Amino acid sequence: MKLLHSFVVITVLVTVAVALPSKAKEEIVAERDQLVEDLVQYQEEAPLRKRAEQCSKKLGEQCDYHCECCGATVACDTVYVGDKPYSRCSDKTSDNGALNTAGKG
Repeated sequence: MKLLHSFVVITVLVTVAVALPSKAKEEIVAERDQLVEDLVQYQEEAPLRKRAEQCSKKLGEQCDYHCECCGATVACDTVYVGDKPYSRCSDKTSDNGALNTAGKG
């Protein structure tokens, strides 16, 4: 998504640069090349964490995202042990039947 956004920004900048008659073609090409180089350098420096695409965790296991937890009523819940956050897959059903019915929509 960031790459698409960056591509759109670069395309708009190049289009605007081409529309300005005061710049020579060589200057425009140099600007474009510099923008592409900056984008590549930014992408190399920005660490990206791969987000889970399917469930792989069971109740009680550590998680980072809701989609990692398997089950219709299971979500990634964060609890604090002392000052440290601990995320784990937990059941989101209640002991109250009315709340469970309302939660199903």
